[in-house]
Amino acid sequence: MELEIDLNKSVDENAGVYFDLAKKSKKKLEGAKAALEETKKKLEQLQKQEEKFFKQEELKKQKKEVKHEWYEKFHWFTSSEGFLCIGGKDATSNEIVVKKYVEKGDLVFHTEMPGSPFFVIKNGQNAGEKTLQETAIAVAVYSKAWKSGHTMADVFYVLPDQVSKEAQSGEYMSKGSFMVRGKKNIFLYGLISLYLL
Repeated sequence: MELEIDLNKSVDENAGVYFDLAKKSKKKLEGAKAALEETKKKLEQLQKQEEKFFKQEELKKQKKEVKHEWYEKFHWFTSSEGFLCIGGKDATSNEIVVKKYVEKGDLVFHTEMPGSPFFVIKNGQNAGEKTLQETAIAVAVYSKAWKSGHTMADVFYVLPDQVSKEAQSGEYMSKGSFMVRGKKNIFLYGLISLYLL
């Protein structure tokens, strides 16, 4: 380290000049350290914000990638034999299930009591007895009979071409209601016994 000495000043005066410079340098160093600490804190905050941003973006991406199936807005289950069974939750969804999603090879389930859901077994004409029973139980459980505390429920199934929106002459079909014509295949369930299943 080189020191410049002013020969026109005394040793004490020269020392005083360097002492003042040292004090200024020390203050600058303290300021620089404080600025460095502040910068580190800001950097940490930015890194946390960046991490949070990327996590949110990843969640958004995952949500977009999760594909919801068309039937998830209805009552639905997959039978023990692997058949998709869907049912209405109200008059509007009953209307949609029957009008939009019933196809030729399906089976349509309902109860004798109005206001109950229509259930459809997709490709149900190939389903076994186990799937038919499981769907009949679902219809009974979601039926007005169950909600009203009745002890019995008549659940039936028919082919798609037996279900129509065309009412008898002089009658009106309300939303979610359908006319069922022809032979019905009936399951009679004691609803109290369903608690034991």
